[in-house]
Amino acid sequence: MPQCEAGNLEAGPVPDGVDAIFRHGGLVNSFMGDGVLAFFGAPLAQPDHADRAIAAALDIDRFGQHFSAEQTKRGYDFGHTRIGVHTGQAFVGNVGARQRLQYTALGDVLNTASRLEGLNKAIGTRIAVSGDIVKKLLKHRCRPVGAFIVKGRHGATQVYEPVDPQRYPAEWIERYEEAYHALEKHEPCAARQFQALHQENRSDPCINFHVQRLERGEADTVIEMHEK
Repeated sequence: MPQCEAGNLEAGPVPDGVDAIFRHGGLVNSFMGDGVLAFFGAPLAQPDHADRAIAAALDIDRFGQHFSAEQTKRGYDFGHTRIGVHTGQAFVGNVGARQRLQYTALGDVLNTASRLEGLNKAIGTRIAVSGDIVKKLLKHRCRPVGAFIVKGRHGATQVYEPVDPQRYPAEWIERYEEAYHALEKHEPCAARQFQALHQENRSDPCINFHVQRLERGEADTVIEMHEK
């Protein structure tokens, strides 16, 4: 079975979202309501499939933000595009009956991508990716968000947010990572570091997420989710 990346793109502007996937060599597998299932690494192997997926996700996010802003100006509340990206082994091929076959991917990798997409709601981000994706990246940088234990699954999933250099300079991400690792080690200075970052930029979703957790007394990087 090929190594396959699965992405779950919800509530995105379909034409340009599809263009971004194609532009980076991905395959649009299916449309599910207001979501799109796409994957990289099949039918042809792509050693850089993780970077391709992240590049597509960032392009889709940029377009989604622009499109949403334009609709807001016209008086429509369009909302946000949410994206989940994961990599792993999947069964890829024609599935179904003789009368109706569909080329698709099957496996837990798709479920994980879907759960990552949903975690964006809790975190406040628009793109959430797994630690498995991060291990395979050659070009893109991601910052850690936490180890999430989702309902109905055993073990924690390491979740990251891709860093868009157009939004955050390297120095800012380094300061965030310093605060995050202090929180990971249960160091008292973590709260002060996050508060200082929050005072400088109140729109950073990852910082807001951890500031709110610290205020509730959750002084670590393990997050247990009680809803799917």
